[in-house]
Amino acid sequence: MVASSVTLPRPPPRRTSRVFDDPGSAAFEIATDIGGDLFSPVFLAGVAQFASGIAAQASTSRLPYAMGRDGALPRKVFARVHERYRTPAVNICSQVRSG
Repeated sequence: MVASSVTLPRPPPRRTSRVFDDPGSAAFEIATDIGGDLFSPVFLAGVAQFASGIAAQASTSRLPYAMGRDGALPRKVFARVHERYRTPAVNICSQVRSG
């Protein structure tokens, strides 16, 4: 029986904990560690775009609710909230359908 040995390069040691220079910019440092200097701005721009979309969706569904509650729009339709979730479900669905 013949045995052969192959020497593989050792991977760098994994960090189990880290202290960030500025905890407010930890996401930037993690993105830089993962993908380098080019990846971090692209990653953070994607996160910012996602957060902006969520905020826009939330605000455009709640504005008709507030207008319905104040009587500027028909209360029966726009001022209703979902019984279980306590959110303006009709307005959320209409906003999602309108794009």
